[in-house]
Amino acid sequence: MIVRDCNHNTTSKVLPATKLSGQALGTIYNITVVGELPKEFSVRLDSLFDAANRSMSIFDKNSLLSRINRGEEQVADCHIARCVEVALEVSRLSGGAYDITIGPLV
Repeated sequence: MIVRDCNHNTTSKVLPATKLSGQALGTIYNITVVGELPKEFSVRLDSLFDAANRSMSIFDKNSLLSRINRGEEQVADCHIARCVEVALEVSRLSGGAYDITIGPLV
């Protein structure tokens, strides 16, 4: 990587790269982080994916979304609410080309 300082001096610097991979929401992920990685990054990433799985995984029969879909729960959490909010905005911006109501097709 080439780094330029405030005086426009350039130096070549090799930055460390960390590769992380795992499973979340029924698929796999591969992340490459270039540069210094905080020690708690992996723990926080795992925590984020765990929260997403507990909330929205259609592959986990105990996730909140699965329970909502079966009529066992009535209230969405902030993760589901945010996804619906973004989906509705994308639908609006695309003139309805993106349709959140995929259920009938499935």
